Amino acid sequence: ARAGERVQELTERDLELAGRGERRRLEREGQDARRRAERRARTEALDLALRLVELWLRDMLCAITGAGELIHAVDRRGEIERDAQGRDGVRVRAAVELASDARLSLALNVGEELALEALAYRLAELLGS
Repeated sequence: ARAGERVQELTERDLELAGRGERRRLEREGQDARRRAERRARTEALDLALRLVELWLRDMLCAITGAGELIHAVDRRGEIERDAQGRDGVRVRAAVELASDARLSLALNVGEELALEALAYRLAELLGS
């Protein structure tokens, strides 16, 4: 929303300087630019969140396979090991790939909500909620 608001402020400044005939075009272009900026910011935030999910699952896999020294989130080692306890490494590896695929699909302009819902269902199926 903040990204869109910044674009809106720039558009409003341009509108103050524009002539009557130019205002409609500038308003339309400003609305389009705002939507693009909001989508770009939302996609970046989702990308970051999915990277964190992917990294957490990867750390779980490290704990499962006995490669604890490769865990990135060392400050959360206890939580990671609890999450990993009793999990199947093959399923967790598949979950890492699902999170990665969901993150990469955002670049293809897929519906974000649908992609995240599909990921949630697949992860719940793989990891038992």
